[in-house]
Amino acid sequence: MFISHSSKDEPICTAFVHLLEVLGVPETNILYSSSERFGIPADMNIFDYLRSSIVENFIVYYMLSDNYYESVYCLNEMGAVWVNQNDFSIYLLPNMSKSIVGVIDSNKKGYRLDNAINLNQLREKISRDFNNNISNNKWDEEKEKFLKIVYEFA
Repeated sequence: MFISHSSKDEPICTAFVHLLEVLGVPETNILYSSSERFGIPADMNIFDYLRSSIVENFIVYYMLSDNYYESVYCLNEMGAVWVNQNDFSIYLLPNMSKSIVGVIDSNKKGYRLDNAINLNQLREKISRDFNNNISNNKWDEEKEKFLKIVYEFA
């Protein structure tokens, strides 16, 4: 999965990637350019690497915020994903004050990252997609840590 995000939203997006790992998404399934571990390998052209990854039909997670819509790079990513017709999910950061515009289907309901019920729905989705489940106690603990970061970011 490709985490399409603005670098200005890195703290919350990094916490989100950690949450994905806690839920059982393998490290090799995550492409997240704000992390050396999940990002673009050394000696690679950033745009060539992203282009080849998007062509491989990665699922795209749009981390939408006002910062996202102010970034030319993010809007280019959005267009590239649309052209390749990748599957996608929408994640709304707490600092998103605009409506969804561009080539993203605004009729597709997004996950609000500051909403505990939406986070539970994310857990269910990841559990289904990766045939993995964590205990309720661990999930509650990790969800609370994540929400604390989200609220601090807002």
